[in-house]
Amino acid sequence: MKTLTFISAAALLAGPTFAQQQPPTGFSLGLGVAGSTDPYLGGDAGALPFPLLRYQGEGFSVGIDGLTYDVYQKQPFKLSLIAAPRISAIEFSDNDELDGLDRNITADIGAEFSYDTGRYFAKAKFLQEVTGEHDGQEVMLEAGTRLPLGRVPVSLSAGFSWQSEDLSAYLWGVGAGETAPGRPAYDPGDALIPFLGIGTFYPLSERVSLIGTARAEFLPEAVTDSPIVEDDVVISAFVGVGYRF
Repeated sequence: MKTLTFISAAALLAGPTFAQQQPPTGFSLGLGVAGSTDPYLGGDAGALPFPLLRYQGEGFSVGIDGLTYDVYQKQPFKLSLIAAPRISAIEFSDNDELDGLDRNITADIGAEFSYDTGRYFAKAKFLQEVTGEHDGQEVMLEAGTRLPLGRVPVSLSAGFSWQSEDLSAYLWGVGAGETAPGRPAYDPGDALIPFLGIGTFYPLSERVSLIGTARAEFLPEAVTDSPIVEDDVVISAFVGVGYRF
C-alpha cells in the first residue's frame, strides 16, 4: 500500500489526455496500469491496475481527479472552478520508517485558467485546502505543445508547482510531536517543484484509444533534506485503454 497514492497520481495524468478526446457531453471509461516511484524513506516503485471514469456535462465534468465547473469559456481561453482530493502516501504506508506520522485525505478547492489553441496550451491553477488539516495552498503553472505525429499525437509539457509552507510541511515535514530516533523535527518551508510531462493516445477505433502518460517531478533540496525523504525525483506513468460513449 505504500505506493498507492503515487500510483493514483500517475493515473490522474491520463485525465487531460483522455478528456481532450471526448464528445461535448457523456461518459468516458478507461482501464490501465499505473506505476510510480515513492520518494519517502523505505518506499519503492510499484504498479497497480487503475480505472478511469469521467462524465462531461454542459460546462462541467466529474471524474477521479475531482470536479470542474466552467465559469467562462471563449476560445482559446477558459476559467474553471475546481474541487479535488489530495492523498498523501504516508496515509497508506506500511513501513516502519514512517510510523507515528499521521496524514489524512484532504480536499482542495480553487480555480484554473487555461489557454489552448490545440497545438499550444498553458494553464495556471490555484488550490486552497478546505478540510482543516493544514490550510495550505498550491500554485501550479504549466505550458506545452501537441505534436501531430501521424495518428499518434504527442503532448509535451513543463511547469512547476509551488507549495506553501503549511502544505509543504504536511507533505514532507516532521512535526515536533512526530519525532523518533533518527527522525528529528523538520520544517521544509515553502517548496518549488519543477516537472516535465509527456502524453499520447492512439485511436484503435472511433471510440477506443490507447492512452500513455508519464511525468517526472524534481524535488528541491528543501524537500530532500527532510529525514523522511530519500529520493529527489518522482517518476509516474500510466498506460491504458479508454472508451468514449
